Amino acid sequence: MTRRTLAAQIILVLGSTLGLHSPVCAQDQEITGHAILRLENGFTIEEVVATYGAEVLDVLDGGSRPHYLIQLPAALPDVQFLMQASEDARIKDAEIDVTAAVPDPGTQSFFIPSASIRFTNQPSRGRAELNYGAGASAVSGALPGTLVAVIDTGIDTTHPLLAGRIAPNGVSLLFGDPSIEDAGDGADNDNDGDVDELVGHGTMVASAVLYADPDAVILPIRAVDSDGRSTAFRVAKGINEAVLRGAKVINVSLGSTISTGVIDSAIEDATAAGVVVIASVGNDGANLERFPAASVGAIAVAGTGANDVHAPFTTFGSYVTISAPAVGFVGAFPGGLWAESSGTSFASPLVAGVASRILSANPALLPDQVRLVITTSADPIDPSNPGFEGLLGAGRVNARAALSQVGILPPYLEGDLDLDNRIDVNDLNRVLSVWHSADPIGDADYSGFVDIDDLNEILSMWGLP
Repeated sequence: MTRRTLAAQIILVLGSTLGLHSPVCAQDQEITGHAILRLENGFTIEEVVATYGAEVLDVLDGGSRPHYLIQLPAALPDVQFLMQASEDARIKDAEIDVTAAVPDPGTQSFFIPSASIRFTNQPSRGRAELNYGAGASAVSGALPGTLVAVIDTGIDTTHPLLAGRIAPNGVSLLFGDPSIEDAGDGADNDNDGDVDELVGHGTMVASAVLYADPDAVILPIRAVDSDGRSTAFRVAKGINEAVLRGAKVINVSLGSTISTGVIDSAIEDATAAGVVVIASVGNDGANLERFPAASVGAIAVAGTGANDVHAPFTTFGSYVTISAPAVGFVGAFPGGLWAESSGTSFASPLVAGVASRILSANPALLPDQVRLVITTSADPIDPSNPGFEGLLGAGRVNARAALSQVGILPPYLEGDLDLDNRIDVNDLNRVLSVWHSADPIGDADYSGFVDIDDLNEILSMWGLP
């Protein structure tokens, strides 16, 4: 009998920071009395829980054997149950569910207010070759938008950027709270002295997907509370729900230092169903594995900054698949607002958006084929990162090169700073408004500084198309 028992603890950390390493000081915590089981064929959960005096709380019914979340009786300690489960021929594997924690200090202070004008032209656009405004449908004629699941804190469904791009079948997995909105509850759920410090994370992640693929349709899977907490079972169920609801790409901008069977199985089932799972590697600034990024089948995304140098906070390792811009991302924020933040949380959905566009062009591609397109089209960055060779994946994602591999060449209009598909006075004003600065909103040639070259770029293309 194959079995896997786990009494260890893990930590799930949302991958956001302001370009600084935020040490994880919250301790991993088991959820006392909450066990996750899979059964061998021919046995029922009813007979198993009856043996232990337990109660079924939830079920994750995916492609492999169902996982059951059960409440153990107070008289049965977790360790004792795991020992008994390891000898129980009916139980394939068992583990204790664990809580999720966020970096300390809370990341809300890292969401810096910004302006919508800074969304369209920002460093990630030029660096990752996201230099186009029209969606894939404008190129090839009514290509369907790919359904991308965002497993996170929810989404502000009324934000101008997101309205009309959200699937109607999103779901909340927070007990007693069916809302998919990215909103606070006014409580200090993690007892760290801050309230609702992760509100806005899911909204910004969703906007990063749409930054890379304006045609994408976002499927909100609210599996993280407003203080950034979740559980291994809830994250795994979020992956399963995304598959059941038709997602073709799943973004998970959180991570764990220990692999859990329930999450590994969920990713295995998702990839077997043809769904691409993309996850951020975290912001530890260290060489270590974080899951689900390091799980078999997932695309693990590390973060880069200016000139393709690794972001100082990014986690790295030989398991990393690809890197993407992670510094100074400007995105949507709840309340119709805009904010700036940094972290691998926002590198991952940029890659998810590229995967989404690839699948719009060729929906028949399997997850391994999407991975191959993304990795073989990447720009090598090892020469810019001495000492990190082989630890940042295949390179920095190049959206334009990836899309050209699947037969679509997105429109590229040099100098179109506001992505309205023409060069006019609005683009000129952007250059002049930030003259002789490093502000990306006027950086037409992506040199990192606004000067005469950017002005000449605009004037040489004036009036186009």
